[in-house]
Amino acid sequence: MKKIYYLIFVLLILACNPSREKKEFVFFYEFENEDSISSGEVSETIFVLNKRLNQFSNQHEITEFERNKLKVKITDYELDTLRLNKIILNKGKLEFWELYHVEEIFHEILKIGSFYEDKAKDSLKNKPFLDMFTALGHQYGPIIAFCKAEDTVAINKMLNDKDTRFQMKPEYINTKFLWGIADENNNLPLYAAKSNRNNIPPLTGESILKAKQVTDVVDRPAVLIEMNKEGAITWERLTENAFKNASYIAVTLNDLVYSAPGVTVGPIQGGLTQIAGDFTLSQAQDLAIILSSQKSIPQLRPIQDVTQ
Repeated sequence: MKKIYYLIFVLLILACNPSREKKEFVFFYEFENEDSISSGEVSETIFVLNKRLNQFSNQHEITEFERNKLKVKITDYELDTLRLNKIILNKGKLEFWELYHVEEIFHEILKIGSFYEDKAKDSLKNKPFLDMFTALGHQYGPIIAFCKAEDTVAINKMLNDKDTRFQMKPEYINTKFLWGIADENNNLPLYAAKSNRNNIPPLTGESILKAKQVTDVVDRPAVLIEMNKEGAITWERLTENAFKNASYIAVTLNDLVYSAPGVTVGPIQGGLTQIAGDFTLSQAQDLAIILSSQKSIPQLRPIQDVTQ
């Protein structure tokens, strides 16, 4: 027993070693589209990043050191720079979209696919439209089809072409096509969301009051979010529609679908919901930090880092 107490005492001494000095870590970032970034957006980005880093570091400072360039200084004993970059470089653009069923939209996709093949055969390299899909979605599910990553550019070009869009019925012209996370065979799922002329989702991350890492019903890391009053009302309406129509809601982060749940128990009241996916524990923790800041930011990229 004395040995155990002695070991604990030694560990405490080492943990509180006064001779251990903190280091100063300095990182520099720039906006990807710096020429289009306003001073207001720079200030807003600094504000959002400070909210994120408040949950990551006790001692940090973010400043604009040149026009549209940021300096991040963190003082600590050690620093996980990879994790820091994930928190800073994530735009944090959370959106919720109502999805079409496959049978609602697939005929329209076939029409624009046929039209585009005739219009731009060279850009498709004579590969038939349907051959770009590795599999089709289930009839009443939210996934339209699957394809390999190398074919997404050609498919995006086709689906977002202005001329091909007008081959669709008027009620489908503003459809927003979204990609999901690749499966183990590197097949990406394609979704079709109900959008509008201004491409504005019915619900965004700005409605979030709190976000925290939890585990879902099968003990996987997930993120629980709590919405404000306005967001809760919108979420109740969205889930009511999904329940009545047996449809689905896409949860997207930075335009990538992380989950597309259906609603089987009626409208969800109170503004609480979970974001689940194939998250690791650290990924879910970092996502909670990012979403707690409530606002998205323009895309940043690292310039260099300095440790002193």
